[in-house]
Amino acid sequence: MLIVLQQAAECLHGVEQSPGPSVMETIQPCLKAVARDEFLKHHDEDVKVLLATCFCEITRITAPEAPYSDDVLRVLLSFIIKHPSRKQYTNYI
Repeated sequence: MLIVLQQAAECLHGVEQSPGPSVMETIQPCLKAVARDEFLKHHDEDVKVLLATCFCEITRITAPEAPYSDDVLRVLLSFIIKHPSRKQYTNYI
C-alpha cells in the first residue's frame, strides 16, 4: 500500500493546477481513495503522511474549486491536523 500511495503522491505532484477535463477524469479514483474511511482510519503513520500529502496535492490541483464537499473537507483537514507531524512530512517532500 505504501508504494502505491507514494506513486500516487508523486504523480499528483506532477499535475498542473486547474488541469483539463481529461486529466481531472484520470485522477478521480485518487480523489475518491484519499477520502475513504479505511485509509483515514489506518494505523500506519507512513500511510497517514502519504494520504495527507495526496490530499494537499489534490487541493492544489483543484484550486480554486474545492475538491470535496464541506463535510469531507472537514474530515480531511482534521485528519491532517491530528496525525502526521511536520518531522514526518520531510521524508516525503
